[in-house]
Amino acid sequence: MSKLLLCIVVVTDTHIVDKVVECEHNETKSTEKIALENKFKEFLKDCFKKADVSAYTKVDLANDERKLMLTLYCDQKFLDCGAQEFKNNQAFRDLQVQINKLENKTEQGIYHKCLMYIFKK
Repeated sequence: MSKLLLCIVVVTDTHIVDKVVECEHNETKSTEKIALENKFKEFLKDCFKKADVSAYTKVDLANDERKLMLTLYCDQKFLDCGAQEFKNNQAFRDLQVQINKLENKTEQGIYHKCLMYIFKK
């Protein structure tokens, strides 16, 4: 998904972000993958503290899933922090390798198709 399509502050609203969250919910994940993703988030906990998506005034940010989606896709401070954490932390990189091994290419394809459907022109 192009960051530009989801991350246009003056355009993105609750309805758009909810569709992205729905795509995430459609992805079937094993308990092992969920556990690894939770560890992934733990590595990024300090980065999440730096995130700020308050500019998205058309999005109801009271919902944590919406805030998470905007943070993961759109918040440059979070993305820069995560990249630095990845660069500096071998355990974090090893975790990413584990997650990649568990990736179900079919499910991943369904997720990406779902996103493409939302943002088609």
